[in-house]
Amino acid sequence: MKPGKRRGRQGGSGPRSAINLGITEVIIDSVGAKGDGIGLHEGKAVYVPFSLPGERLRVRLLESRRDGLTAEMVSILAPSANRQKPACPYFANPAGACGGCTTQHISSTETGEFKQQLIREALTRRGFDDGVVADIVSVGPGHRRRVDFSVTGGHGAPRIGFHERDSNRIIPIEKCPALVPELAELATRLGPMLAGIAAAGRGGAVKALYSETGLDIVLCFAGEPDLRERERLVAFSAAESIARLSWQAGNGEEPLPIVVQREPLVMFSGTAIVPPPGAFLQASIAGEQAIISAITDNLSGRLPKGARMADLFSGCGPISFALAAMGHVHAVEGNAAMVSAITLAAGRGDLGGRISAERRDLFRRPLAGRELAELDALVFDPPRAGALEQARAIADAGNPRIVVAVSCNPATFARDARILADGGYKLETVIPIDQFPWSAHVELVALLVKYA
Repeated sequence: MKPGKRRGRQGGSGPRSAINLGITEVIIDSVGAKGDGIGLHEGKAVYVPFSLPGERLRVRLLESRRDGLTAEMVSILAPSANRQKPACPYFANPAGACGGCTTQHISSTETGEFKQQLIREALTRRGFDDGVVADIVSVGPGHRRRVDFSVTGGHGAPRIGFHERDSNRIIPIEKCPALVPELAELATRLGPMLAGIAAAGRGGAVKALYSETGLDIVLCFAGEPDLRERERLVAFSAAESIARLSWQAGNGEEPLPIVVQREPLVMFSGTAIVPPPGAFLQASIAGEQAIISAITDNLSGRLPKGARMADLFSGCGPISFALAAMGHVHAVEGNAAMVSAITLAAGRGDLGGRISAERRDLFRRPLAGRELAELDALVFDPPRAGALEQARAIADAGNPRIVVAVSCNPATFARDARILADGGYKLETVIPIDQFPWSAHVELVALLVKYA
């Protein structure tokens, strides 16, 4: 299944005309970067959700955009052999399709090939040989340990769930098969409690993490809960055995714990860490372990004894704690609470001599010059925007000799890798990691080496 250019659904691509363009037949040729099937109608690309290459469809053309047409499926006239029954009743539901998953109708083998091809195409566009792309490492469904629910108010109880595809409407979710069992039915348990919270009636969000010691929940609503509402939150936490429940009063505000029955603990290479409320973690433990295994395998046998390494965009430090077995690691992260969590966990685990941590905005002030020259290896794992300035600094310095890049965006990774390659680094291997089995998202771990 080959990814195609997905242009018809991009925002800012020109004026849209909400006109009924009628019903027609179309044959799907490829799949776009966000999972829609792509066919042709009168020379224009047609984007059809929930379709597969080779399928002949009857579709309703909905909207004309600058480079194509959007459409909805009316019927499948000739299905693909790779089509499978979705695992979730909310997927492609005519009454309102949940936007959380896009590829439940595609076999896992076909999905893996599609995601590998996304990476290959991103690399070839930047002049790389796509032969460096290894076999994909896949994590099955039911492993996601964190979730963000949307909450909308109105008359009656708040609606808790996920956004409908291409809509702001909330689809209430009773059970999500993508999540670990401890989170799968959380939305239904939250409903009665939130019905008694005034701020929830105005809408917001709920973030939840499954930790070793129980759920870590952050309620994101404007304003502050009053005394009666706080008592309600305490009672809910006790009844549901919630480890920690926090409240975030607005975007940019730090979540503040309201109830802490136990510290929520996450294990990083045998060391227990307490993540700050709402902290970013990899979506699944299995996905995190696959990423770390790819990193350590790439570094094994390449480092001197007592190697000095940096873990950039470190988050709470899962990579740092794994690398500590190979030498000294300096973790750099822009979030102060996550830096503190690393420092505390390193001290508790008697790793203070192997792990140091620094708060730093790497987009504004990347590691450079002498800081890089002192390193034997560097790992960076940036947000989707990539590590443009850091890649430029590494290329300019020509140090360290070994760079391992982790990315959730093949396009920005390929851009950053091109900068490093132009600075003398060789892209040795790229390992795709799929921890989002029913979406078009893919992670990767890449090794770049500068040879004398």
